[in-house]
Amino acid sequence: MIYAFSRDGAIPGHKLWHRLHPKTRSAGDAVCWRSVWLPARRALLYQVGGYCVAFFAIVSIGTVGSMWPTAIPIFLRLRAGSAFKPGP
Repeated sequence: MIYAFSRDGAIPGHKLWHRLHPKTRSAGDAVCWRSVWLPARRALLYQVGGYCVAFFAIVSIGTVGSMWPTAIPIFLRLRAGSAFKPGP
């Protein structure tokens, strides 16, 4: 999602996250740095009693947040009823 939003210029620093690896043509910067390393680094800084509370919060929010992009189109399709027209 970070790559898609940066491709459209919808997030800060979109030019940095939009780059593709020249050999693999993958969005390595967006996936590796923005999605994995920065949150992990931030999470490891906040430990309480030996537990990484911030990491658990990030994982929980990410899990719940990933459900909505699936649920919204299903809800809208069910709500459309007979007005739904399949695409090409």
